[in-house]
Amino acid sequence: MQDDAAALIAEEGKSLTLRRAVAGAYDPATSSAEITATDVTVKGMILNYRDSQRDGTLVQSGDRKAVLTAKGLSDAPQQNDVIIDGSDELNIVGVSRIEEAGVPVVYVCQVRK
Repeated sequence: MQDDAAALIAEEGKSLTLRRAVAGAYDPATSSAEITATDVTVKGMILNYRDSQRDGTLVQSGDRKAVLTAKGLSDAPQQNDVIIDGSDELNIVGVSRIEEAGVPVVYVCQVRK
């Protein structure tokens, strides 16, 4: 099933960038920690929510969902990661996964500008 989902997303989707920012060691001299961003290219699709799915609280106006193939992804997307689609930077506010026999097939990310 993972291969089927990956093939469908590869055919209908596009390359996106998944960015994760990680804080390094705290430096007491500067009272800060250096932030390092790691980018990974993923295959996915950006879709709109239906109006009936928007409640104004959990799913807000303008929210979209990014469906990412799990195949080839070493780490699952997380809340506060960013998906870059061209010039759009979309913040991940929630992630769910669809799996078969305990193996992730796709990740569905709620994203917000």
